[in-house]
Amino acid sequence: MGYSQAGFNYAGLTRSLGSQRYQPANLGARDETFGVSVDAAGWVTNSGFTLKGVFDKNGYITEETRNRMVESVGKNFGMNAGYKLGLINLNFRLGELNTSVFIDQQYGASISLTNPKTAGLILLGNRPYKGQTVTEDKIRFIYSGVRSYGVGAGINRDQLKAGIRLKFLQGFSYGELKNSFLSITTSEDAVALDISANYDMAISNTGKYGLLSGKGLGAGLDAGLSYELNDNMTADIAVLDAGFITWRKVDKMVKHVENVHFEGINVANLFSSSTSLDTAVQQAVDSLKGLILPDTINGNQTRMAGTTIRAGVNIKIGENTSIYPQICWIPFSANGYMRLPALNVSIRHNVGEALVFGANVYGGGSDLYGFGLMGGIHAEINGVAAIQFQIMADNILGLFLPSIGRGFSVQAGLGFDILGQ
Repeated sequence: MGYSQAGFNYAGLTRSLGSQRYQPANLGARDETFGVSVDAAGWVTNSGFTLKGVFDKNGYITEETRNRMVESVGKNFGMNAGYKLGLINLNFRLGELNTSVFIDQQYGASISLTNPKTAGLILLGNRPYKGQTVTEDKIRFIYSGVRSYGVGAGINRDQLKAGIRLKFLQGFSYGELKNSFLSITTSEDAVALDISANYDMAISNTGKYGLLSGKGLGAGLDAGLSYELNDNMTADIAVLDAGFITWRKVDKMVKHVENVHFEGINVANLFSSSTSLDTAVQQAVDSLKGLILPDTINGNQTRMAGTTIRAGVNIKIGENTSIYPQICWIPFSANGYMRLPALNVSIRHNVGEALVFGANVYGGGSDLYGFGLMGGIHAEINGVAAIQFQIMADNILGLFLPSIGRGFSVQAGLGFDILGQ
């Protein structure tokens, strides 16, 4: 699973080892003899509501916040969260070829809905919809965890830099709900539910997270080019996470339910009648068996990776300052709703040889708009080695201005270089 808005700032830091994930051509641009790095990124984003009150310091979401979230959700709502880890990235020279060996790990989950009332059922329960029927015909939910083992190579031909990263993909967690139809009718007294459902669900979990465990196997690649148009302008393009993964021994559950009548458990009756708790629970379970115990078919399932396409132009506007407009897009929807292309503009300013600061602003993408900041250091040690560190957020609105922010992302990287030709 990809995420188009992680890497707005990172991709332009050509000296950073971690930037190679977002622009493989940066591997070709390196002059260092050896380098090693680790990095991490995490994000939460949605296309409907701002994050005000969602991450309350008391640890729960108030009823007022839930109501506001439901009112803000429109048609074709999507939400996405996840993380990426660069567990190790080694760079070294082989003659004129810059090469790399790396291990990455990524986990993501997303949900998409077409009916705002479905979000209301999830956040508020069925009582606000008593006497009503809520129908959702395109609810989709997907999560996956994938580890990548790869090698990369980059070349530098004066104005042209190119890089490619080949990856063996190992999946350790996968689940997907799709082709779904759900209809829930709440009784006038908000006690009973009549439910009709039709859905496909695939699940493949190993329960193990070791380096050699996993039920998913696949392959992928990242490729990038940059070309120096003149002394002040460099264009670049990258295709990331192109590939596939096949999940083996998938429990593919398929179920069609004509109608399920569910009255739940009336706690008050437990104290005013002879009905025991065990009996009440068993009655509730029996009424839901037709819905939650589907037919199961074992098999394999192949999914395409969440390919991201990135393109931009780095423009110097002074000795130490540059702007970097770019477009990022995930053209193939992995979770049921199509993300808009994200148009981003970053500005960076170098302070001497060691420090860089910057900011970015974007429109489109998963959360429609955002603003971010970044900072980095590349400090040489006696002209022999260098330490690099970057910290950035492509979008800080959800963290610091949750009243207008629909999401946030945070990234950091740490590296060590041995200098020389």
